Amino acid sequence: MRACSGLKPPDMTSNSGRFNNSCNFVVILVCIGKLPYHNRGQVKIRALKRFQGQRVSCFRFTFTGRLTAHSRRNNLLRQRTRDLFAQPARRHTMSYKRTSRVMLLFTRAATITLLLSLPGVSIAADRIRISYSSPGPQHGLLWIGDTTGILKKNNLDGEIIYMPGNISAPSLMSGEIQFDQMTGALMSPIRLQGSDPVMLVSVQELLDERLVVRPNIKTPEELKGKRIAISRFGAASHMRVLNMLPRYGLSEKDVTFLQIGDTPARVIALTGNSVDASSFTPPDHLAAVQAGMKVLLNMAELNIYYQGTGLVSTQRYISKNRDIVRRMVKSYVDAIHVVRTNPELSKRAFVKYRKAKDEKLLEDAYQTLRETVKLKPYPNPESFKTIFKDVSDRIPAAKTANPKDFMDTSFLEELDKSGYIDGLYR
Repeated sequence: MRACSGLKPPDMTSNSGRFNNSCNFVVILVCIGKLPYHNRGQVKIRALKRFQGQRVSCFRFTFTGRLTAHSRRNNLLRQRTRDLFAQPARRHTMSYKRTSRVMLLFTRAATITLLLSLPGVSIAADRIRISYSSPGPQHGLLWIGDTTGILKKNNLDGEIIYMPGNISAPSLMSGEIQFDQMTGALMSPIRLQGSDPVMLVSVQELLDERLVVRPNIKTPEELKGKRIAISRFGAASHMRVLNMLPRYGLSEKDVTFLQIGDTPARVIALTGNSVDASSFTPPDHLAAVQAGMKVLLNMAELNIYYQGTGLVSTQRYISKNRDIVRRMVKSYVDAIHVVRTNPELSKRAFVKYRKAKDEKLLEDAYQTLRETVKLKPYPNPESFKTIFKDVSDRIPAAKTANPKDFMDTSFLEELDKSGYIDGLYR
């Protein structure tokens, strides 16, 4: 036992010879040398004991070295251990193994806290893919969330993709993208036919399009027999004109709808006399007006509830990723605050995504978004009912559809009830 001959247990007694009860001790003794035993390897002896009311959390002896065959030194080792400590007490409040588990959990928590407190160190953001279908200002909240860093602030790494509605809708349903800026007119038929999209945030709940026509058309009734450009069948540019026609004694059979494409393509078709009319979201209609066309009808004056653009996801994704969805909805609420309070930051987003630098066009786009979106952007059941009425002839399920099944307001309600939204404007 030469390796241990110079080692003694620590003096933990007071002047009176009794153990100090003020604290717990962990004692580790390491002895290195040739220690005899019946097998080769490492020998570890641990003991737990209370000394006259003083708890010693752990006595650990580690003997390391090349071990040889039996030797009478075994007896010296055992005797040495008995001399140092009496038989370990079995009664203690927490076992060694349980203590180790607690310390491991504590160490992990402390490490995470330390990493988060270091400059430039953060846990990886959740990656998501979000699509939008046009460069219209109604998509501005998503752009502002990107350019101002709001998505990153909410620990979201967003890949923002421009994608026409006829591509984005199936991409959302298949899980290729997790969120889509989609109109109620596009989303509702999909759900009515058995899929599970729901709207989380509403950007637009009233019709506000401008019906722009060639100069020779004086009244809405004169649209009979004319060609109307739409982006595609079932899109907002199609459904909103369908909603407007009956108010002037017309039906879908009285006009010819042509699928032309997005806003720039429809402006070119209208000014080139390939079509006679088309509807545009402001301020995009100004491009056609500046080319000599005229606004026949301002649909905003009709005050029609009609669910426009909103943030949409699927119930499948929401059920498995509620925390991500919660942060996404919060990002939209934060972006609305920017729109309401910081015009310059808002316009920077329009510069990037609308590729526009003209100050008047930027101001018009900004004002359109500001006037459209609500502080608390709950989807409106009445806006969905209008859509159900428009599609009921084609989809019978629309006649009995419940608008509440087409929205999930639980995340907005959490933010609202907590006082977070109101607190942004104090």
